[in-house]
Formats: sequence, structure tokens, C-alpha cells
Amino acid sequence: DSFTGSLWLAEVLAERGRLSRDIGDRTAAIRDWRHYLALRSRAEPDKRADVDRIRRELAALEGGR
Repeated sequence: DSFTGSLWLAEVLAERGRLSRDIGDRTAAIRDWRHYLALRSRAEPDKRADVDRIRRELAALEGGR
């Protein structure tokens, strides 16, 4: 179903954002993590720590502009 697809996409975006950050592609990391956070705007309890971590990492990337 579309909900399951959205959850899968969110996980792919989180990983893609991490990989983009690791290779120095800030633009792609920011784009992917923003999309991830939009999909996880109402994260279930077991994902809140991940969402908070990505939110902090995104803020650090965006602050480096």
C-alpha cells in the first residue's frame, strides 16, 4: 500500500542523505533529508530518535551555507 511505500521511501532517503553527506554532496543530502523529514512528520515512537538525529544533522548542514 502507499503508506508502506512511503515508509520505505523515507528509509531510502535517510540513507541516501547520509551517503551524500559522506561524499560531500551537501545539496543532495539537504534535499533528501528534507524529503525524509516531510515523510516522517508524524513519526512513530520507535523512529523519533532517528528523526531527531536527522533533523540535527540537517540543521548543521544548512547552517554551513
